Order: sequence, then structure tokens, then C-alpha cells
Amino acid sequence: MRTGWFRQAYIKSESCYRTKLLLTHRRNLKAKFLDLENAIRHSLKSFGIRLGKVGRGAFEHAVRQAVADDPLSAELMDAML
Repeated sequence: MRTGWFRQAYIKSESCYRTKLLLTHRRNLKAKFLDLENAIRHSLKSFGIRLGKVGRGAFEHAVRQAVADDPLSAELMDAML
């Protein structure tokens, strides 16, 4: 219309919305993963175990190796992993 009350709107494609949703879910999963990893580190720290710098690939193995001698801690960490 020539009155100037309306502007042309751009509507994004469905694939754009799907990509944005996928990236949002990925960001949320990464945040939850980091929260779990920090919770495991905090739990181990209360038992006097500090992992130090451990990569993502070796984290599970390092945790299992750190609590191998204590069956209760091993069960708890196994549930978290």
C-alpha cells in the first residue's frame, strides 16, 4: 500500500528454521555435557581425587581408572558417565 503503514516482510525458509533448531539443540546438549563433566569432577574432588587436564576422549577412562579401587564411588561415577 502507498500509505507507508506496511513494510515488506522476509520469511525464512523451512530449512533455515530446521538448521537453527539443530544448532540450538546442539548448544543445549553441549552445555548439559559440560555440566555433567563438572559435576563428576566436583564429586571426585570431594574424595580427594583431581583429574587435572584430561581430554574429552580420555575423560571416561580417567574417571574409571581413578575410582577403580572404591566400589561405591565406581558405581556412582558409572551412573554419571
